[in-house]
Amino acid sequence: MKKFLLNCFAALLTISATAQISKVGDITADETWTNDNIYILDGFVVVKGGATLTIEPGTIIKGNSTDLVDAALIITREGSINAMGSACAPIVFTSNKPEGERAAGDWAGIVLLGKATGNGNCGTDLDLVTPGNQLNIEGIGDTEDPDFWFGG
Repeated sequence: MKKFLLNCFAALLTISATAQISKVGDITADETWTNDNIYILDGFVVVKGGATLTIEPGTIIKGNSTDLVDAALIITREGSINAMGSACAPIVFTSNKPEGERAAGDWAGIVLLGKATGNGNCGTDLDLVTPGNQLNIEGIGDTEDPDFWFGG
């Protein structure tokens, strides 16, 4: 327990010294987002071309959508993301609005363009709804616990 608390305290100290980095456009080479920065998505950020985006535990990513531009992190089939947070150092995806003003739909969210099956369009005939009409995300394991706040 003592080690757990020390690790949590160390993670909080790391988060306290941060710079804000604006991100927009394509990521076509491997890139790491570190937990000593806050990343602001100022439009579509697209990971493609075999690139891997690695996000360190404890990193904060904020979507900065406006009336003219949506902010989203998009991982194409050719790109990949490696983001493994923990209880002490979660990776947080949230709105760039101030606390108290955040709401669902503030930013477009995260789009994973894998090869997994998606929700089936069953229309209104409930007889067509089967257990196979579910959302699967390619590459997401059962042990992960992602939190996404105020996406839309």
